Formats: sequence, C-alpha cells, structure tokens
Amino acid sequence: HEAITVLVGSQFSEDRSELRLVQQINEVKRAMAAGRVVVLVNHDQIYEALYDVLNQRYITRTNSQTGKTRRMLRLAIGARSQLCPVEPGF
Repeated sequence: HEAITVLVGSQFSEDRSELRLVQQINEVKRAMAAGRVVVLVNHDQIYEALYDVLNQRYITRTNSQTGKTRRMLRLAIGARSQLCPVEPGF
C-alpha cells in the first residue's frame, strides 16, 4: 500500500502564517525524498513555492564517483530556493 500525504489549507490566519507555510513545504520536501504522493487541498498560498514541482521541471544530477543519476526539483520560499531530491513515486 502506498503512503499518501494530504495537506489541507484554509483561510484561518494561523494556517496562512509564514511558519505554517514553511512547515507545509517541508512536508512536501519529505514526501518528495521518500517518493510519497502528496495531495494539496485548498492550498493556494503554497502553489507559488511549488512552481517547479507542479510543472515537473526536473533537474538531473549525476554523481561523478558512482555514476548514479538523481532527479531534483526546486522548492522556493520568497527569494530563497533549494534543489531537493525526488524519488520515483512522487
């Protein structure tokens, strides 16, 4: 059975805070690394941070020592962004 992460957004002020946004993006990041499915429900404030993820703009990196290729996606919060590993199944 496949693990699924469901993230639900709302209009409550606590749910729209920057801290909550960062927590939700970190949940997506963990799911990407584990190859889990993520379902976003009413989460308008998170879509901008997940632009490359939602558009499947993968970057591939190859380890020069092992030859192993890894898919990466960019997550962004404001001006900060980072490449995060993506496992099959995400």
